[in-house]
Amino acid sequence: MSIHEDNETNSEYSMYSGNGSDNESDNESDNESDSGWDGGKIKFGIPNKEFMDIIESVNEIFPGSILEFDLIDLLGYIDISVEMEDEMRQALGIPNEVVRIRFMFDKGLKDIPNCNVLNGGEIQYQLNQAVLWVLQKHKNDARNILITLISTITDRIQYCGNYCPMCHQKHNYPGLKPVVCNNPLCYMQYTELGMGPNPETEIHNHPDICDLLINFTYIAANSHRAQDIMTPFPYRFIENGKKNIESVKKALDAFPSVEEMCEFKDLRNELDLLHPDAYYLLRWILSTNRCHLKAVENEDEYIKKQAGDLHFKKVFHIMHLPPEQQSAFQKRKANDGVVSLWHGSSSENWHNILRNSLKNYSGTKCQCNGNAYGSGVYLSFGHYTANGYSRCSSSARWSKSTMCGTDTRCLLLCNVIKDDKTKHGDIYVIPDEECIAMTHLFLC
Repeated sequence: MSIHEDNETNSEYSMYSGNGSDNESDNESDNESDSGWDGGKIKFGIPNKEFMDIIESVNEIFPGSILEFDLIDLLGYIDISVEMEDEMRQALGIPNEVVRIRFMFDKGLKDIPNCNVLNGGEIQYQLNQAVLWVLQKHKNDARNILITLISTITDRIQYCGNYCPMCHQKHNYPGLKPVVCNNPLCYMQYTELGMGPNPETEIHNHPDICDLLINFTYIAANSHRAQDIMTPFPYRFIENGKKNIESVKKALDAFPSVEEMCEFKDLRNELDLLHPDAYYLLRWILSTNRCHLKAVENEDEYIKKQAGDLHFKKVFHIMHLPPEQQSAFQKRKANDGVVSLWHGSSSENWHNILRNSLKNYSGTKCQCNGNAYGSGVYLSFGHYTANGYSRCSSSARWSKSTMCGTDTRCLLLCNVIKDDKTKHGDIYVIPDEECIAMTHLFLC
């Protein structure tokens, strides 16, 4: 490791990690380590011997990083870039550029009065809260501040959907999109800060998806099983620990069509005039959806091949696995292979499925069919069998929907890890939910 120092001007220090060399090729080989650190750039002000010792220890844990110091600059920066698929970044609202952590030094290295994240995209607030947590926990230990910051921010970028953005508690079920937990205080703070999807933007940019989400919630609320299947449930409508389904239904009945909402100049005021809880409920419906949905052209070759003679109206590509589950699934796929299977479910269940993914509800109140082949998620090789379970719910439909009619059925196409033990003729029973990756939602 070499340190370049100009004692006369003391204007700049630079350090390159490696095996006692400042050769760039050494850095490239270090970058391939299993540390998870990808060689981002770190800039700090006020270097001294203590600082250099700390930087050296950080480099030992995160090899391959390039560090520069500028005595004139009283700000310190850590730039972090996490490798992620473009579509995954889009789903999470994470910018393609690096996420930068900025320090403001005061008297010395152990006195960092201000530290915040720049360019964090839609998860900016969550990253800043994580930074505050690290500073509070390690406020007297500069070495652990640097090491823990890099680890924590990298973790939060990749797994932001696993935590509540307000209280940082881990969700019971991991998901792709960041959502607030069921704590009423967290949700109030979340909405007051304007976090999560903006209803106006979503209505204008994705009217078909908004229509679909409202319709699924409407059907679930009007089901005789609403108390069991409406999970999660909007906290504003919970009274004395009980779900007030009737209040939800009244607010939903006040919704105008998505086309009408697109024409409103002030969506919030217009909805508040129709019902005091309408805007709140719309925002809740959009913000609690944990899947990334994207409309697919019906003429797509993959869709045509998979659908065969299935008659369908619309197809949506679904991403729902958080990055670490997606990575684990891809590894199992490479080892064991996958098979494309279909899942059919009553229309009243899709509100739950889009928020909690496919779950093994055998033996619970949410089970609505038999389990002749044991406990697990039931899927079929052909769409014919699954279609028999995608019956139209007897509950009312949202009459203002342009996406779903009274006879619309939903089928789900999934990639499932191959395992002959789970096969029973045309039926597959998957006890391990992590073996299932939902890929496409068909409206038939």
